Amino acid sequence: MATGPGRRRGPTLLALTTPIALLSGASMVGTLLTPVLAPAHPLLLVALCPRGVNLALASSRSPLWAFLVVGLMRLAAADPWHFLVGRHCGEQLAAWTDNRAPRVARTLARTQRAVERLGL
Repeated sequence: MATGPGRRRGPTLLALTTPIALLSGASMVGTLLTPVLAPAHPLLLVALCPRGVNLALASSRSPLWAFLVVGLMRLAAADPWHFLVGRHCGEQLAAWTDNRAPRVARTLARTQRAVERLGL
C-alpha cells in the first residue's frame, strides 16, 4: 500500500485482525464451557460460540426474538472485519502468500480466475 502526499494510510493489519482474534477466542471459551452453559444459559453459549449444534440447542430453549437477535449478531460479527482486511490489506496479503506459500497462492489464483469467469 503506497503512501504519498495525496494518499491516506489505511488501518493496519493488526488493528483489523484483533476483533477477529477476540471473536475466535470467545468461540474457544464457549466450546470449553459448553457442558456448563448448555443446560442453563444457551443464549450465552450462542453469543460465545455460534456453532450449529449450539444454535439448535438454543432455538428450543429461548424466545424467538432473543434467539434471532443474539444468533444473527454473533454470526455476522466477524464479517465486516474480514471485508476490511481484504479491502485494506488484500494485495499485501496476496503478495505475502505468493512468497511464503506457493501452493496456496496457486490455489487462490485458480479460485480468483474461476470467480472472474463465472461473474460471482
